[in-house]
Parts: sequence; structure tokens; C-alpha cells
Amino acid sequence: MKMKHIWPFIFMLFIGLSNTFLFAQSEDEYFHKAGYEYYKADYPKAHKTVMKGLEKYNSSEKLTKLKEKICEQWSEACDSKELGPDPGTTTDPGTTTDAGTTTDPGTTTDPGTVISGCMDMDANNFRGDATQNCCCRYTINTNFKRVPGQNKMTWNSKLAEKATSIRITYTIKPVDGNNETLVNEDVTGQSFHFYNPQTWKADQVETDVRLFITTDSKTTVVGPTLLIYDLFDASSN
Repeated sequence: MKMKHIWPFIFMLFIGLSNTFLFAQSEDEYFHKAGYEYYKADYPKAHKTVMKGLEKYNSSEKLTKLKEKICEQWSEACDSKELGPDPGTTTDPGTTTDAGTTTDPGTTTDPGTVISGCMDMDANNFRGDATQNCCCRYTINTNFKRVPGQNKMTWNSKLAEKATSIRITYTIKPVDGNNETLVNEDVTGQSFHFYNPQTWKADQVETDVRLFITTDSKTTVVGPTLLIYDLFDASSN
């Protein structure tokens, strides 16, 4: 290929790369922009900005914390209907050049149909007329229990969806007072666990079974997290 044919290609490539670097936003730029929109109580726009930032910088601790703060305030605003129906805004009212002729009828950029609210029917603050989803709040009962006749523990499947972490422990409490935790497992994303300690020490002895659950600020957990049983069969699951 002759050099005169190569140079246009190189020039276009240079322009493309320049535009990429020119419009790329840093983690700090996303943080400050979303923070300013949050300060102005424009929670939908702030949330959109911070989520774009997290798409590029998904391990950013400060963007994650800002997102949680935005969601918290946005949810409260939705609950109090501060972000209710928007009547719409007209950016150009139009201009008249003489007594009877209008040359510019004006333009409306926002038709006013946005209603912010939680659109998830399983949430506490579900809003049926919402057209723009805002951060939802949940209350989840653990429904923590043992399947009769089995070494199987179960809990609400919603916890598997919403909890950021779940851990289960089995602690035996023999009569000599030497308590011992035989099982300590991460069960995040699960809604059941089979207990199979495979040791005679666990057979027919009082056992505390406990769930340790971590959730975000939008989820409240109620119901039992500690159960006490004394008839586990250590030889089966």
C-alpha cells in the first residue's frame, strides 16, 4: 500500500482515539457529578450518573457508598411523594413578530408523564401508578425452620435474592458445658442447608442453629434466626 493511501487511515484512527480519551470520565468526575445532582435533590439523575460510573469502576468504594446514599434519600422522597407527577416544562414559550403572526409556536421538552416510585409489587412501598422506578424497600420474614424428620434447614427464598451475605452455624451444647461449633458455612444465595457433621459428638445433643444475615439499608429482616434442637442424627442428612 502506498504511503499516500495510508495517511488518511492513520488520521481517522488518531481522531477516533482522541475522542475516546476526550470524553472518558474518571471515577472522581462521576462521583462529583452524581454528588452535585444528589445535592440538588435530583435523585433520578444522580442515580443514573452513579450507575454509569459503577459500570466502569465497579470496585469503587466511594461510588458504591454514594449510590446507597442516593437510594436511601430517593426512597424517602418517593415515600413522601416529593417526586410525584411532573407537570412538564416548556423551554421555549414561542415568539410573536407582529400583532397577528406567531413565527415560533414554542417547544415542550418534558411532557410531564414521569411519576417516580417503587414498581416492585413485592416491596413495602410499591406504587401502582409509578412510571419511573426508584429504590424499593423490603421487609422479609426469615421463615427459618427445620424440615421434620430431616437434617435439613430452610429459610425464605427472598433472603437468597436480597441478602448480601448469609452464614449458618451449628453449635453443640453437651451437658459437660464444652460448647463447640461444628459447622460454620457461607450459604449466601441459598435457601436451605443439609446438616451432616459426621461425628458422634453431634448425635442426639442439644444444638443451636443460627443464621447470620447481612442486608443493605433498604431491606429489613424479621423472624427467628436462632433455633434449638436436640434430635439431630449425626449419621445422615
